[in-house]
Amino acid sequence: MSGIDYDIKIELEHLGNEVWWIAYCDELGRGSCYGLGDTPEEALVEFLKDKESFIAELHAEGRSIPKRKEMEEL
Repeated sequence: MSGIDYDIKIELEHLGNEVWWIAYCDELGRGSCYGLGDTPEEALVEFLKDKESFIAELHAEGRSIPKRKEMEEL
């Protein structure tokens, strides 16, 4: 549904003895649209699934779809 290629970030998270990977993009919000996994690849796959659902929900509610932030010129 979304042809927007967001800049996806994948980071390792820790909480006590638990460790996992999280994938997200700033435009959609780390707490609103993300994927978790035991590997970076799993987190990315989950993010891509969640992204499609999240954007479909925004569309259904008549809300605007965030545009990709362009990289700043060096």
